[in-house]
Amino acid sequence: MSVSIVQYYGSQEGKCGYCGGTNCSLSHGMHAYRLDCQDYQDLIDRGWRRCGNYCYKLRNQETCCPCYTIKCDGLEFKLSNGTPSRRAATGRAIWVTVAGEAASSEPQPQLPDKSPAVINVDQVASLARAQKKPSAKQAAVSTAEAPTLGSNKSAAPISNAPRKKAKQMRLERRQAKLGDTASTSTKSVCQEKSLRDFLSTDSETNKHQLKIVLVASSDTQRTCADAVIALYRKYQITIHNDNPARLTLASMQRFLVKSPLKLRLVHVHDEEFNRTLPESFALYKKYQISIHNDPPKNQNAYKDHLQLTPMKNEKPSDGPEMGYGSFHQQYWLDDKLIAVGVIDILPACVSSVYFFYDPDYSFLSLGTYGSLREIDLVQSIAENVPALKYYYMGFYIHSCPKMRYKGKLSASYLLCPETYEWLPLTDVYVPKRVNLAIMLFMACLLSYMMRVNLSINIIAMVEDTSSHENGTEVEVLPNYGPRYNWTQSDQALLLGAYFYGYMITSLPAGTLAEMLGARNVAGYSCLVAGILTALTPAAAAWDKYAVFVVRFLIGFLNGVVLVSKWAPPDEKGKFVASLMGGTFGTVITWPLSGVIIENMGWDWAFYMVGIFVLVVVAIWFYLKWPPYKELILSLPFWSLMMLHYGSMWGLFFLITATPKFLSEVLGFNLSSAGFLSSLPHVARLLCAFGFGAVADWIPHILPGVMLIILAYFGRDPYVCVAIMTISLGFNGAATASNLANSQDLAPNYAGTLYGIINCVGTTPGIFSPLIVAAFTKNENTIDQWHWIFIIGAAAYILPALFFWVFGSGKIQKWNEVQTTESREDIVNTKL
Repeated sequence: MSVSIVQYYGSQEGKCGYCGGTNCSLSHGMHAYRLDCQDYQDLIDRGWRRCGNYCYKLRNQETCCPCYTIKCDGLEFKLSNGTPSRRAATGRAIWVTVAGEAASSEPQPQLPDKSPAVINVDQVASLARAQKKPSAKQAAVSTAEAPTLGSNKSAAPISNAPRKKAKQMRLERRQAKLGDTASTSTKSVCQEKSLRDFLSTDSETNKHQLKIVLVASSDTQRTCADAVIALYRKYQITIHNDNPARLTLASMQRFLVKSPLKLRLVHVHDEEFNRTLPESFALYKKYQISIHNDPPKNQNAYKDHLQLTPMKNEKPSDGPEMGYGSFHQQYWLDDKLIAVGVIDILPACVSSVYFFYDPDYSFLSLGTYGSLREIDLVQSIAENVPALKYYYMGFYIHSCPKMRYKGKLSASYLLCPETYEWLPLTDVYVPKRVNLAIMLFMACLLSYMMRVNLSINIIAMVEDTSSHENGTEVEVLPNYGPRYNWTQSDQALLLGAYFYGYMITSLPAGTLAEMLGARNVAGYSCLVAGILTALTPAAAAWDKYAVFVVRFLIGFLNGVVLVSKWAPPDEKGKFVASLMGGTFGTVITWPLSGVIIENMGWDWAFYMVGIFVLVVVAIWFYLKWPPYKELILSLPFWSLMMLHYGSMWGLFFLITATPKFLSEVLGFNLSSAGFLSSLPHVARLLCAFGFGAVADWIPHILPGVMLIILAYFGRDPYVCVAIMTISLGFNGAATASNLANSQDLAPNYAGTLYGIINCVGTTPGIFSPLIVAAFTKNENTIDQWHWIFIIGAAAYILPALFFWVFGSGKIQKWNEVQTTESREDIVNTKL
């Protein structure tokens, strides 16, 4: 009786090999001194995996990149259009692929710092066997009742068998009623023949008998017999019209017999492994440097990772010929080792541990070809050991492009970490990052709806203070509710109140999201802010300072709604486009507010926004400290903050001032002002989505240039609207680069960095209304707005020039911070 001996390490934290985050990969870990092959089969059916003697299981609810065990039914495997297809070897190629190369092997887990306790494994195993040796009666009871390592009464049992279809179950019940004879008859009439049944159909009455003989290519006495050569010549001449003079024995051997590729299955403790160790280590070193930029320290590190195994080579009588245990499947091309597949052969599966290859032969799609060869090994073993019919491919992360090939293997299943049931993997799947992007879009949408609604509502809330040059007649707004005698300074104070509160919470927002989770922080803040928005009319009836307090609190709550730190590195531009939910909120809020005010009164413009926020939040809930010293001294970070400041100046200036400029200076009525004010934001939205992938190549000075043009040539009302629309369109097209740059500089602290730059970037929402009020205090004409536009252009252009000189897209050194606590202290503290 084999015994498994392990030392459990407890909860572990380490660097994630998928997203590159520090101490964000959370798992359970243990050292395996010895593992029975069946016990390890049960472990991987519970989400465990090994790297050498170290076994680990990801804590999917807490870790940064949840991983799911994936397997393929080798007997149900089918070649599809995305699966490579082999062909006979020629002088140029060995096989061709329909699709491109899949991915390389999974990154190695970060091993714990602590060393396992030194024990006498054989002595412990002997003691365990002595203690567990049962009497005859106990053995009978235990055989019938005792659960195995893999059993769990509270969890669903492991079932490797595919689920039966309803039609098949009905057929079996009918067969049980009718008996064996009827069952046989029914089977022959109703059941479809399998491919094997079809090919093996034979009868003594057949006129001819077909016999198929499988001959190894190395058996030249049979492969090069006279009958074979004659058949080959006849076929090539008749079908392909080849020149008979060229159809020699040598040409046939080169084309059909002498295969340049040879496969060797070597156990990790065999002498053959030690003999080929120099070649395999050199190949591994070359692969790690070229593919993962992670050279191994020495040959011992290679052996610790890929040779050490807690499993012995078990050879039961009913098992496969090579036995169970850990093996290397070596791929030799013209006597040169070009690839190695590290696998575990277990009672129910072949488990892929690692695969490495010579990067010089990457054009041969060796990763994908290796997977097919390992599936072929499963099918070969299953002919004699029917229970062994699965191919385990390690872990699966749908958001990781390098793992997509695993899901494309037909008849693949994912292990549910809660119920331990195997669920079929289909193409109908919404990645988690899509849900995250939708949630982020809605959070920004709600935030901006509550941010910008006062900018147009206040026009109907105050007594008319507009003045126009050249004696232009302007339509006086009717009363859509109570009007308040608020001066230009009072209005500027109320419009900026939101940003006072927003600035305060923007600073710690990133850290709060990292500590508490963005979903709860953003959800609850939007909930309370929506209630306060609906209370704004009551506050206005009380006092203007009550409105200031309400707006301050709304901004204070919305300051924590920001982007989470995670986004796929190759999709950052697309992912940050979800921040344009704020621009979309502006687009729909202003036109709708104008319509609502003219038909229901300005108070309902607040009520409707509040109600919409509450509905969305209801659906929402249903369905690390950064190195501040290095941050302060970082020119790339300062250039990013200035660039973001300039971008936000242009945005907030147009948010707070556009309705007033269009209505009081250009003379548009309230409905037209609301609609035209939204056009620049429509352009910003469309350009952000349309140019997100090339945002880095769009100069940030272009919006400022358009404001200069507006200052000197903006006399016609519609020309002004067109120039403002183009300016904010350029802002939207270029803004994805500065929004994503925080992740470029420090992926581990992207949330905190964004919180800091967003805090500073909020101040234009305070200053721009005050500047507008200062310039238009005595007279509100286009001449006063000339200098306002010049200031806005400078706020765009100067930070953009600074960013061009000092900005960077590379990860900064201060992104990686070493903790002073030992991992053991952290684990003990959490326990």
